[in-house]
Amino acid sequence: MYAVPKSGNNFIDANHIGLVRILEDLENDWKLHGSSGNVEKIAHKFLSALQSHFRHEEIILQGAGYEDIGTHTQKHRRIEHLLYSVISSGLFGATAFYFVDKSQSTVIQHELVEDQEYWNLFAGQDSKDHHVIEWSSEYETGIEEIDLHHKSLVNYINRLNIRVNDGQDENMVVSELKQLCAYSMHHFKEEEISLEKLGNAGLHYHRRAHDVLIKDLRTAIDEIINGEIDVHEIGGYLKFWFANHVAVFDVPSFSEPKNET
Repeated sequence: MYAVPKSGNNFIDANHIGLVRILEDLENDWKLHGSSGNVEKIAHKFLSALQSHFRHEEIILQGAGYEDIGTHTQKHRRIEHLLYSVISSGLFGATAFYFVDKSQSTVIQHELVEDQEYWNLFAGQDSKDHHVIEWSSEYETGIEEIDLHHKSLVNYINRLNIRVNDGQDENMVVSELKQLCAYSMHHFKEEEISLEKLGNAGLHYHRRAHDVLIKDLRTAIDEIINGEIDVHEIGGYLKFWFANHVAVFDVPSFSEPKNET
């Protein structure tokens, strides 16, 4: 489904891998059998594993002196409550599909924005020597959630470039880029929903631009695997890949007035 991000703590990373494997089993069972398969059984297994992971993570963060542990714990409880409320009446038909989709999107959202908040706790303070993007007002859309996603993507790209320059191997870079692709797909979906609510007239073209970005990133990943791209050049590519789209498409799109109905 998607690669697992590296938080800097091996135990937390191993938990993430376990959760992703269960999500993959959940998705595959749904595709093969629908709600007549083992979706409900696997769903309960996932929720149990997720709850256990959250408790482990909270203990580790507390022991490491994470100052915002209270807020992070509250986010865990909200995710648990949301998913348990979906499964409480049983998983049949559309409800089963909704649980599969919601489980995936919720985990990606949590890793994309919220888990990133404690990365520096384990990795040390990132040096800005190899940052390829510095956040500025030119990237602001004025929509809080969209800007939060964009800032998180900037952090992810900068950290990846730092790790490349620290000598991380090609397999790591490919894994991280696949994760970036998964994060971006989730973000683009949320962005399109926001634009639709705003009645943006150019939503169709914006959606096509998103499709091109994902296709292009996947091509870059394949070219790295095939040795056609020097992995040390990926930072410069990602800067254009991200910054150009946000400045040219996102900022103007969110500043346009709503359509008259």
